[in-house]
Amino acid sequence: MVADFRAQTYRGRKVLTWWQGDGTNGIGSGVHYMADTRGRIIKRVTAGAGLTSDLHEFQLTPDGRVLIISYVPVPADLTPVGGPRNGTLFDCVASVIDVASGRALTRWSTRAHVPFTESTMPLAAGSSTYDAYHMNSVSLDPSGNLLMSFRNINAVIRTGRVNWQLGGKHPTLAMGPGTSIAGQHDAQFTDANTVRVFNNNEDGNNQLGYSSIKWIRIDPARRTARLVGATTHPAGLASLAMGNAHGLSNGGVFGGWGSSPHISEFSRSGELVYDATLPVGTYRAYLGAWP
Repeated sequence: MVADFRAQTYRGRKVLTWWQGDGTNGIGSGVHYMADTRGRIIKRVTAGAGLTSDLHEFQLTPDGRVLIISYVPVPADLTPVGGPRNGTLFDCVASVIDVASGRALTRWSTRAHVPFTESTMPLAAGSSTYDAYHMNSVSLDPSGNLLMSFRNINAVIRTGRVNWQLGGKHPTLAMGPGTSIAGQHDAQFTDANTVRVFNNNEDGNNQLGYSSIKWIRIDPARRTARLVGATTHPAGLASLAMGNAHGLSNGGVFGGWGSSPHISEFSRSGELVYDATLPVGTYRAYLGAWP
C-alpha cells in the first residue's frame, strides 16, 4: 500500500515523498521514501529505535527534520472500556527525526500523557486491541512545539512550556461557539495563535453533520478558543474519515474531503473556485507546482 504521496522541500531541494507498507485497519506499519525530481529514491526514512512508521504523517521542516507517527502496541488492562485485563493498546508516538543522520530529536508518547479512557471510540465487541487515540497529524508551531491531532479523542494537543488541549472530554481551553471538533484531521498553525483543522464532524464513527475547514484562534494566556473562520462545501459534504486543507499563497485554501471524494479550492473570501470529484476518497490533497 502507498499513501500520502506529495511534493515537499528538503534543504532547498524539491522532493517527492510517500509512505509504503501495510495499512490494515487504517494503522500503518512501513517506511517513508524521498525521491528527487527524476524519481530516484534518495532517502529511506523510519522513526528509528525499532519503531515502524505510520502512514498518517511525514512532514519535512525547512531545517532538515521530519515529523513521523508510530503506532506501538503495548499491553494494557482494558477493563475500564469493557475489554479484557490482558488486552493491547495502540500507543501513538510522535517523533521528530533528523533526516540526514536518522537520529530522533524528540519523542512524545500519547499513553504517557493521555488516559485511554479519554477516547470516544467504543472498543469493538469481542476485541482485545484498542485504538484509543488514532493520532493522524503532527506539525510544529512557530516556537517548535508539537501540535497533534487525535481522531478518536476528538482533540488537538499542543506540547511545550504552555501546553493546551482543544476539544475532547476535558479541554483545557474554554471552547467558544463553533469551536467544537470531532474526528478531525490535519491540524496546522497558520500563524502564532491560529490553528486550521479539517473538522470531519464525526464521533465514534457517527456522522454529526457537515464537515468543514475551521480556523480557531487560541489565546494561551486566557485559555480560550475562538472561531475566526469556517468553510463548508456547497454540496454539504460529510466525511467520516480522512481529509485535509492547506493554505495557498493567494490567501485561499485547497484540500481534500476524505471519504467524500472531492478535492476543492476556495478563495480568500471562502468562495468555491475549483472542485473535482474523484473515483474514491483521498487521505490528503495538495496543490503545487512540480518540479
